[in-house]
Amino acid sequence: MQRLRSELNETHAIIYARVSSKQQVTEGHGLESQEHRCRQYAEQNGYLVEAIFKDDISGAARERDGMGALLDYVEKNALQKYVVIIDDLKRFARDLKVHLVLRGILRKLGVELRSPNFNFDDSPEGELSENITACMAEYERKSNRRQVIQKQKARLESGYWTFDFPPGLMFQKTHFHGKILVPDPEKMDVVIRLFEGFDTGKFITQADCTRYLRSVGFYHRRLPKKQYQQQVRRILTNPLYAGYLELPQWGVPLMKAAHDGIIPKDLFDRVQRKLKYQDRHTPKFRRGYRNNEFPLRGDLLCKYCGTSMTGSFNTGRNGPVANYHCKNQNCPYKGKSNNRDLTHSRFLDYLAQIRATNDIIELTKAIALDAFNTKKNMLDLEGNSLKTKLEKLEEAKSQLMAKYRITNNPILIKELEYEIEKVVNEMNGLKDNLEEQKEEFEQIDIGTALTEILEFVRDPANAWSSGDYQKKKAVTALVFEVPPTYERENGIGTATLSPLFELMQTLKTGNVQQVEVRGIEPLFSYFLKEVSPKTAQVAYWNSPKIRTKKRKPPPHVQCHHLRRTR
Repeated sequence: MQRLRSELNETHAIIYARVSSKQQVTEGHGLESQEHRCRQYAEQNGYLVEAIFKDDISGAARERDGMGALLDYVEKNALQKYVVIIDDLKRFARDLKVHLVLRGILRKLGVELRSPNFNFDDSPEGELSENITACMAEYERKSNRRQVIQKQKARLESGYWTFDFPPGLMFQKTHFHGKILVPDPEKMDVVIRLFEGFDTGKFITQADCTRYLRSVGFYHRRLPKKQYQQQVRRILTNPLYAGYLELPQWGVPLMKAAHDGIIPKDLFDRVQRKLKYQDRHTPKFRRGYRNNEFPLRGDLLCKYCGTSMTGSFNTGRNGPVANYHCKNQNCPYKGKSNNRDLTHSRFLDYLAQIRATNDIIELTKAIALDAFNTKKNMLDLEGNSLKTKLEKLEEAKSQLMAKYRITNNPILIKELEYEIEKVVNEMNGLKDNLEEQKEEFEQIDIGTALTEILEFVRDPANAWSSGDYQKKKAVTALVFEVPPTYERENGIGTATLSPLFELMQTLKTGNVQQVEVRGIEPLFSYFLKEVSPKTAQVAYWNSPKIRTKKRKPPPHVQCHHLRRTR
């Protein structure tokens, strides 16, 4: 019994070591050196080392596998007295909040913290010193992070990619460039065929691209892995393959990179336009839902449960009858049929009510033409600026070439070659920008485009009734932000219109105090005594329907407030 008591009274030690990344574990000896110093400290103070826990994660993280295992270990052996030995306070945490939280947990468990490089003291002066040291550790971490980001950003702005290389490319160290992206001979051809196939229509959807990658056994980093559409999307939208780079979150715009692309820039741009078009215009329906007989399948919601309604043929006295119905097993409206033709007729009547007037169409056309011409003028000015820069670069190139011809110094020759290459790359980037601007406006027929769009806005019912299945799905996706509800007795119920048609309805009424067309809820929960265009904007963004969607209004609207009318 006395022996058991003496063992419980004896202080046992637990060593905790941490490095910031897995790379430091494989390439360094930080964990081993920390453990060695902690063992020396335990031996000098007569502590018996019972367990060792290690982490390879940032000190700013609170959730750590090693620290969690340490706390679990102490809780399981609650009768034993422990001290936790760390090599330095920075190894414990590099964030003041995390430090205080972990220290509080250890205190509740009755565990003391020890270090060969810091003297822990529970006095007010000791706590002050500990907190100041923890603050300094957090400052050093943030300062180091800022310096790393600044260096990486400078490298990016020089045209060099500093993060992981994408599949189809690889890093290669060179004398002048350092690490630079070069084509991966094993995977380059697959990536090129992927871009070309999507551009030419061989692969119609991203799912087709995914199946192609799986069929050729494509993988990244020598690890056979099943490819998904997210990976295809990342490949098709990565400008590195075209010899360009960008990082918007760091303020690095799309720019010419130092490495050569494996596909032409115009091919990459065509793929981006195609992806953007698919994102905006591809009807949203689930697999197996494409049935020309039921174009509203998935675009109507049951009024009682909010479930998307489906369609099917039911057996009637005179043959098959097409009906829409709710498929929710728990819905009281389940199984009640809605005649397809009657549903389509009611839907067309609803669309006919939200058509825009001729005055609104003409106003919209004038605004669109004005915006187009303004943008064109701005791009013309930008093009002139690019031409001026191009002339200056051409002059700088001529001067460098003149120096290159007369020098015999090998070191100077290499430096001049690097400068010439840099100037040439910048010139190529400016030329590409000029060509893109020219192609953008040469390919746009603003008159035809506006006519087609405004005809759709003028009469969405006609566009839906005269279109094929694909067009009908596109019309419903463009008109409604949330599908309308439907019931057999009253037909089409409340729907959330897309911002374009909601604005059209606001302009059409002319005064928000007037009652909207049948089937559309009032746009505002309260009305204004006097309505000006500016006040109407504020009312729109302050309406409960818009606020629940968490949309952000323009800056000039946020500073205004509305008064409720009693």
